[in-house]
Amino acid sequence: MNLMVILEAFSNNFSVEKVKKAGKYEEIMGLVKELEKVKFLLPSNEFLQVLRKNLFCGYCLENPIDVQSKCGHGFCVKCMEQAQSDFIDSKSKNVACLVCDHQLALLAPFQGYTECTQCGNFLHESFFYQDPLCHPICKMCVYTKTSGGSFTCTVCDKKLKFDLDSNYPCSLCCKNLSIFTSNFLCRSHAYCFNCYKAGLSEGRCFSCDSEIDSELKPELISLLSAKCSLCKNIKEKSLFINKKCCVKRICVACQVKVGIEKKFGVEKCMGCQSKLNLNSSLEI
Repeated sequence: MNLMVILEAFSNNFSVEKVKKAGKYEEIMGLVKELEKVKFLLPSNEFLQVLRKNLFCGYCLENPIDVQSKCGHGFCVKCMEQAQSDFIDSKSKNVACLVCDHQLALLAPFQGYTECTQCGNFLHESFFYQDPLCHPICKMCVYTKTSGGSFTCTVCDKKLKFDLDSNYPCSLCCKNLSIFTSNFLCRSHAYCFNCYKAGLSEGRCFSCDSEIDSELKPELISLLSAKCSLCKNIKEKSLFINKKCCVKRICVACQVKVGIEKKFGVEKCMGCQSKLNLNSSLEI
């Protein structure tokens, strides 16, 4: 193989998947083996080290890469399976990259990982709600979609069906949350609104101690507010009714004002007319 072809492959967002699709994987691996035999004759081992870094497992440093992560690290099947086993046995709070500890998103399928139809990442099953939607959407994408007022599936354009009675504890204060009162600083850990604000201020997830994705942070900050379905005004989420009966966001002012004007009473949701538990509905 022409050495320039290899160099070009490494200079353009190298990935094992790309090399395999181009039919150059076996040739590059053969080159590495040949270079290993004569490395004592090379003026520098830097090129060989780059080759090994991009072709061999970043954890055991021995086996060829079978799986690549979005953060740029690759692993063999053996190490990935061991990491999966350790996660299940230890009941860890985070499925992280074996090298950099960032939450693990893969570039290709692997056992126990599902492709999110919204963001396109292959994510561990713990990053999805247990109640399946028509097409798999990770927790973070559900959060950003619904907070932005979208309740339809990206793939089939059908209305997303959620289990509104499911409870999820806040990862910091353990307060019970529904899907629509859950806020996310990372892909898997839910927070109540107050803990979410604190996490955004500190720039990290409290549970897995990972920094908030710099590209995602501006969007997460914008999600501190939402639009009321009735008055259409954008307000901080703490000014909305906390409910599980329907997906319509109703601010407290509209809940009280419209309820009195239409004589429904404030004990009924102004979105669907279901009965509200006023004590829990006014909690942040």
